[in-house]
Amino acid sequence: MAIDSSTPPKIAYASKFRELNVTGTLDLAMWDPIHVIFLGDYVKNLGFDKGTVSANYGSDVKRETLGYQIGVSVGYPAVRNPWEWKALFYYKYLESDAVMDAFTDSDFNLGGTNAKGWIAGGDLGLAKNVWLSTRWFSSNEISGVPLSIDVLHLNINARF
Repeated sequence: MAIDSSTPPKIAYASKFRELNVTGTLDLAMWDPIHVIFLGDYVKNLGFDKGTVSANYGSDVKRETLGYQIGVSVGYPAVRNPWEWKALFYYKYLESDAVMDAFTDSDFNLGGTNAKGWIAGGDLGLAKNVWLSTRWFSSNEISGVPLSIDVLHLNINARF
């Protein structure tokens, strides 16, 4: 919310943030060296007070305090040698006041909150401790003006 009328205006968070965050993984290694790893992450902003925020903002504000991510990766847990591989797929949903937007993933939706979408990608070993990494981030706004952002990353990484 704007906290003064200067140009450019100074802004501040209208809500307090006390986040309950629960993360879990399940690693199925029955096909060693191939692993199937499931991930679940849930966040809820317990510090959000609708009455206080609405009064500070000057109008009725919708409660948007939930976030989660679910996903799976299949392949080698860490790609270190030629032709080792890993594929992944995640779905992410992050409402406006779930977390402080300054600390979110800067690649998904180009940072911030109020976004839902998926992340798909993979890693492929090219040489010992050298691998190609790809990620496709596709996001849409949850509420407000429609906005869709897609980002493709292609990286060559080396471990020393």
